[in-house]
Amino acid sequence: MTFKAYYRKDRILLFTILSLIWIALGLWGFLSESGLSNGRINGLKALIGEFPTRLLLGGTNILLGAACAFTFARTLLHHGPSIQVNANGIYWDRWSPDPIPWSNIADIKLFPHHTGRIAALFLRDPKLNPCRARNALRYFAGRNRTFGDVPISLRLTHRTLADFFEATERYSKQQRHSLEQTMPI
Repeated sequence: MTFKAYYRKDRILLFTILSLIWIALGLWGFLSESGLSNGRINGLKALIGEFPTRLLLGGTNILLGAACAFTFARTLLHHGPSIQVNANGIYWDRWSPDPIPWSNIADIKLFPHHTGRIAALFLRDPKLNPCRARNALRYFAGRNRTFGDVPISLRLTHRTLADFFEATERYSKQQRHSLEQTMPI
């Protein structure tokens, strides 16, 4: 039985709405003179001026909110499983359009993370399954924190890490068993 994890559309929609609110707050801070008034911001206004402060703070919030809204809206329109574990390997749509074959997976570990826990795949040869260009920063950041070659989070899906590990254990055992049968003694 194939393990499939789909994005939870309700959570994605909530994050999309929160991102749009973030954009609205950035616009309010940029357009409203009363929107930017507390002790620290007044000090920044005194240092660089009213308009540059509004541009810096409001513009930054607008750009970050728009980036988040775009990412979540794109995820909201995604069809099909986000993560799939089967006899061919592990497929994660955010990593690569192709599944990572069991023959290239050396180990799977669980790591604590500030947003929960993540699964980390350690690959025998990472060059065989490179990440998409948009995930290159996440790859290098995760690799430096020893989150393996492929850090996988199921936080925005309807499945749990326990389900994921159960499926990976089942399929990795099947793969090891089939390799043992084909290897000459």
